[in-house]
Amino acid sequence: MIKYVYKIFIIGADNNTDNGRTEGVQPVVGAVILIAIVVLLAATVLFMANNFETEQRAPQVATEERFYSTFNTTTGDPTPYVSFRHQGGETIYRENVRARLTVGGQTYEDLPLKGPSSGPVTANENLTYDLSNTSMCANSADSFTVRLVHDPSQKLLATRQVKIRDQINVEVSNNSVSADVPYRATVSIVGMAASAKTGSSKIGPDTLNARVVVNRQSGSKDLTPWPDGDKRDAIEGPFEDNINRPIRSPPLRYTTSELPPNSSVSLEMRSGKPNRWDYSGDPDDTRTGNIYGSPVKSAGQSEDRFWVNSSNPSEGNLILLQDGESVPTYGLAASHQRSLPDILGSKLGPDGTLNLDNNDVAVLYELTNPGAQPENAPDPNEGGNPDYNDAVAIIEIEPVPGAATSEPGVLYC
Repeated sequence: MIKYVYKIFIIGADNNTDNGRTEGVQPVVGAVILIAIVVLLAATVLFMANNFETEQRAPQVATEERFYSTFNTTTGDPTPYVSFRHQGGETIYRENVRARLTVGGQTYEDLPLKGPSSGPVTANENLTYDLSNTSMCANSADSFTVRLVHDPSQKLLATRQVKIRDQINVEVSNNSVSADVPYRATVSIVGMAASAKTGSSKIGPDTLNARVVVNRQSGSKDLTPWPDGDKRDAIEGPFEDNINRPIRSPPLRYTTSELPPNSSVSLEMRSGKPNRWDYSGDPDDTRTGNIYGSPVKSAGQSEDRFWVNSSNPSEGNLILLQDGESVPTYGLAASHQRSLPDILGSKLGPDGTLNLDNNDVAVLYELTNPGAQPENAPDPNEGGNPDYNDAVAIIEIEPVPGAATSEPGVLYC
């Protein structure tokens, strides 16, 4: 407290000066000075009291800050949020606070508040702000900051800084593909060579079924988009959902919805050999000069085939390869089959290595011999199985910008 001390000096006049003409003036001057001092003191006290009355004090509160994102299942767009959790202390009133985001020298005021716009926030309750209308990814900033401000006092209550990065990590592990940022996966079957000769010139394709397997933290889900496009229906049987039809050429593509970081995607396949083929409906296949037939549903299968279980880490009936890796040069099980270089086409470089985008993975399948292992495949001068050309797929990882990564407090742009 500042103490103001006022000293009053009243100088008494000599009653005998100037023949006594000042004797009545000096008491009047003293009274005026006293009145002025009293008025000054009253104004000072009134000003200080009014100032103390109108000043607002910021609530004393402990918070925990979190950055996360969700996806709109209709539009596929991510919505990033920053949440301030009340950890203890005084009550916060929603109408008295606002959030301010700063990124790359630009500031966004009054971020939308999720939930009620007014009312108290007490222990274990959240103040959550929508960041989707800000341009966090529009510049080369390596971080952004969200500040929670108490409006009446203009005092800072909490701060959250979020790192921004533009790199992703795609991992191939346990026969699956995953990324450490939110992403969509496009699975394409680019070629199939699962077939058998039935005579000197006629070739019959094996029946092939496929399903995309998505593993999230919440659990695993099988998706069956081929051949009818309905990803939700079950595979009815080897003939009803057969995708190995020469008149319906690959590639067959399916793109997943947005997947959280560290979710994995794989492709499981199954083949079967029909007892008989019908050659009446299909045209000549100019790739080989042989006539391809279609499996006859009523004929049944001559062999009970297996699913290539990509969820089994020790499954050896598929090989996953990334950009720059060498494609194995195996011998073919039959001379009429397409080779891996033929199926991969431009995705195989002249030096025998894959020419893929950094985020893509090629998958090679052996669908004839269960329990196959790559080291048991024949060399290029020999024939037989496993040859890993029965089907070839590409899994493309497309990161989704503007969403939180698996690294806590980090945004991918």
